[in-house]
Amino acid sequence: MKFEVKVPAVGESVTEATVGEWVKKNGEAIRRNDILLVLETDKASVEVVAEQDGVLFTKVAQGQTVPIGTVIAVIDSEAQATTASPANTNAATAATGVPAATTANGGQSTPTLPRGPAQVGGFTSSAAGGGSVGTSAEAKFSPPPPPPPPSTAHPDL
Repeated sequence: MKFEVKVPAVGESVTEATVGEWVKKNGEAIRRNDILLVLETDKASVEVVAEQDGVLFTKVAQGQTVPIGTVIAVIDSEAQATTASPANTNAATAATGVPAATTANGGQSTPTLPRGPAQVGGFTSSAAGGGSVGTSAEAKFSPPPPPPPPSTAHPDL
């Protein structure tokens, strides 16, 4: 069965998005909830996740800007994943003269936080609160001096 991956609506005033980075590659086997790509809008970066297992077939290139609702990929649950052999990779490099680009972290770039801090190794239980309430604020500031006592002398009227 084929499932269309569309550009999601991310806000009322957002009418288009740019494909920032394909995290999963064309022809790659994917699992439900895998991050497929990062979309960039004028308001936010959005990670698009797979809604089913299958093989990813991309329809839009990285850097391309498309309207909201556009089909940007198809996930085929009945297709077989294709793997690039070293011979095919070397042939592509020889044909273009440019080796395939890789990221320093093996293609796991995500500019947004996909889950809460506790789910990605955060330290929410040990984080100290900030603000103007607490002992550090009391140590920094002292109460204002009391007002001067009212004068008891009455001038002659």
